[in-house]
Amino acid sequence: MPNIRVTVRINVVDPDDKMGGLDYLRLDKHRDKAYAFDCALDTDISQQQVYECTTKDAIRGVVKGV
Repeated sequence: MPNIRVTVRINVVDPDDKMGGLDYLRLDKHRDKAYAFDCALDTDISQQQVYECTTKDAIRGVVKGV
């Protein structure tokens, strides 16, 4: 199990939000950037699926004393 897991939850951009609908990952369009995520979650994912992807392995490690 890796020490750090990165998860992103896909979200519909609301044009009325505080950033005016700006996409944080595309603010600097002049540089090539690549992002890697251990898990990408859709907007309609259940809490059980979020747990399975983000927390289950961490809890298992804690219980085992890892």
